[in-house]
Amino acid sequence: MFLIPQGKIIIIPCNDGCYIHSQSELFLSDAVRIFPIDKKHPVLTAKVSSPQPESVQFTLQGNVAVPQAGGVRWISVCGSLTAEAQPDGSYSIIECAAEATISCLEFADGITLTNGRLLLAGCREKTEIHLHGNVRYTSLTDIESGGVLDAQIMYHCDHPACCAFSTLINNAYLTLGPTICLKKGTVRFELFSMPDIKDAFSRQFNEDNELLFQFEEPVRLQPLSIEGIPGKPITMAVELQPSATTPSSLLLHIFPARLKSEYIGDETVLFLHGKHYDEPFTINTSGAWNAFLSSNVFMHLVAPDDPSGKALLKSAVMLHGTLSGNNLDSATILLHSTAEAQGTAFPESSWPQEVPCQMIELSVLPDGKVDFALKLNAPVIIDNRTRLFPANGSKTIRGKLCREGFAFRRELVLASDESDDMKKRHLTACIINSDCRISNIVQT
Repeated sequence: MFLIPQGKIIIIPCNDGCYIHSQSELFLSDAVRIFPIDKKHPVLTAKVSSPQPESVQFTLQGNVAVPQAGGVRWISVCGSLTAEAQPDGSYSIIECAAEATISCLEFADGITLTNGRLLLAGCREKTEIHLHGNVRYTSLTDIESGGVLDAQIMYHCDHPACCAFSTLINNAYLTLGPTICLKKGTVRFELFSMPDIKDAFSRQFNEDNELLFQFEEPVRLQPLSIEGIPGKPITMAVELQPSATTPSSLLLHIFPARLKSEYIGDETVLFLHGKHYDEPFTINTSGAWNAFLSSNVFMHLVAPDDPSGKALLKSAVMLHGTLSGNNLDSATILLHSTAEAQGTAFPESSWPQEVPCQMIELSVLPDGKVDFALKLNAPVIIDNRTRLFPANGSKTIRGKLCREGFAFRRELVLASDESDDMKKRHLTACIINSDCRISNIVQT
């Protein structure tokens, strides 16, 4: 409980009562003090009917010191304060409410608040500071972030060391150079000096005390995008890594999310995560990084640059692998199957073809090309009589996905009769389309 000492109270009689005012600074907590504007203006003023009323409703006017870059900024506040008279002539503060308008305030290098409001609220047990406005952060390394700030600091009057800090930024955005621009986000940060008081806040408590971003829009890394798990936003913790010799970088610690590519159909769900399924992965804005990938039990590859989204290959197989990149320019998917799988090429055509695979490997490259490798248990039957298999005794065929179908550029053998060498054609390139036609043949 904070008091207005007797020695700080001045009583001036008048015709119908008296005036009470205090010229001294007002303590709302150890961290919140209101100072007089000048020697002529008291912090507290009130007109009462008698010199010793049981309670007084004061008008409050003064200055609050707010830290800013390079020093302190004095902000004028006004409001009201209710106090009760004590036997020794002092007054105990029951409640207080005051506010101030902030046109522009630079908290630190690159952090600015505009169109802001500062609200003070105090009672017997605690004092609260609320800060509202538009906040913006910029750096020399093409990093910009901001949104609508709603920050709250709470102090317990009986325990000066006990405080809680909670920040919520709505309509947040995060821009990282020309590559990533996230909008419609939410930022949360909460810090408690004593865990017993965290129940006083209804917002999410982050035990790691990290700056949490949540965005509805995906993180785009051409030709890929990272999205939240269905029904949930993308959640990430942002860590700034300053450097004296190179531009500062951001580490985006993203909670498990979904990876999408125009070459991988919606039936295939790829999950991005850390070393374990429930751990976040990290993207470095100015360095190398990688994340782990796992899929559901269905693989669905789509023809590139085909607006119809026709499937080229389907297989009931789980895929595992990595997503790796260097800064934010691009990223590469590497996937492989963990068990034998019976694939189907051109499943939506009138000539679906079975592909007996021991292993499937996929690479989605930054330039949008999709490489594949199929380790076969048996030759691929193109139609009822033609077979395709690797040359030189290998079991693996390699190629790329294209709009027409599968483009092969390795040594292959095309044969109507595997036992008759005269009926074999040795190829170095060809395309097999959905009508089971072989075109663009290059023979050795």
